[in-house]
Amino acid sequence: LLDTQVMDDWSSFRKALQSRMQFSKATNEWGNFHLKQPFGIFSEQGYRLGSAEEVLAAGFVLLIEGGQWFWPPVRVGFVRDLPGTPYQLETEAVQPVVFRVRGFLREEECDVIIAMGKANMSESPVVPMDIHDKDLDAKVFRTSTQARMNSSESPLLQELDHRISNLTR
Repeated sequence: LLDTQVMDDWSSFRKALQSRMQFSKATNEWGNFHLKQPFGIFSEQGYRLGSAEEVLAAGFVLLIEGGQWFWPPVRVGFVRDLPGTPYQLETEAVQPVVFRVRGFLREEECDVIIAMGKANMSESPVVPMDIHDKDLDAKVFRTSTQARMNSSESPLLQELDHRISNLTR
């Protein structure tokens, strides 16, 4: 389907694929095409492919407009095992895309994170946008609190960073 001459050069392969599939950067009325990322080509496990050989070897690939990986939602109720993890991704909604990650946090891990957060709570910052409000106490605008935790504070937080990066690729 594609000229064999484009198989050796990734840039030529991508251009030939784009031409063959008849798609362009102009897929909406946004207009700022110089800011739009080129499409990405991924394996069904979410790994970016970088050569025609990888595409052919994969057998099944996903071309994603915008170039960044995301797990396709497929349909509400669709469940997939996430490669290399004990987790499952369940589609809760397609538009907007909402997933539930089954088995991502154990109850004991939640307890540890909550305890760490409680020990580090502080008032949420607020910046009044109206010049008339600049001298008012922040509590007039916001009554919430928050905890900021750095991954270096805990092996559990470091492990969660690893899980999240694997999930989001």
